[in-house]
Amino acid sequence: WARLLKSGVDAVLAEAATRGDTENLHTAAAK
Repeated sequence: WARLLKSGVDAVLAEAATRGDTENLHTAAAK
């Protein structure tokens, strides 16, 4: 159960990191 929770947290963090990278690319392109 803890492993399932951890993989869920890792997935959310990975998604947030991917979204943040995409926003950073848009910001860099806008400059």
